[in-house]
Amino acid sequence: MRMSNKPQIVIREATEADGPALHALHVEALRRHPEAFAADAERTQGDQPAWIWRLRRNLSEGMGTICLAEVPAPEGHGRQPVAMSGIYRRTLRRMQHTATVWGCYVRPAWRNHGLGGRLLEVCADWAARHDVRLMRLAVVADNTAAIRCYSRHGFRVYGVEPEALFYDGAYHDELLMVRRVSGGKE
Repeated sequence: MRMSNKPQIVIREATEADGPALHALHVEALRRHPEAFAADAERTQGDQPAWIWRLRRNLSEGMGTICLAEVPAPEGHGRQPVAMSGIYRRTLRRMQHTATVWGCYVRPAWRNHGLGGRLLEVCADWAARHDVRLMRLAVVADNTAAIRCYSRHGFRVYGVEPEALFYDGAYHDELLMVRRVSGGKE
């Protein structure tokens, strides 16, 4: 019987203990794709305590979650995150039926394995459990791979924010996308 060399990928919601690893992954995303994120890598690098606070708040208040995909660490001890995404809903009661997907990132070696879509589905499950009707996101208009992934998972474009981001002397439009969640109060 032939054994598969494919590592076991685990997709789950993060806990407070995942804070340092998720912070490092987010900083990596900001460094590799600075044109795709509003956050700045240098400023975020020194703000690891904010990740612990965000995870703690998500767990205690139910206002969001951060999802991760992880694989066995190369040295054989523990696991390491290779992809992440987050979702949060607004604090204003009249807006809590909507949530924003943010921070989607998959390490280059793990792209084209369906991890982005699997993370989006974990976000959608969280949204359904928390009475969210609509998930929204913004994506840089020239990020065709991400747009295809979002579209495959039920997101549709409802608008464009012109010149939403400015990086390295260039403006970048963002597509605004939405997905209805099977959940939420009728």
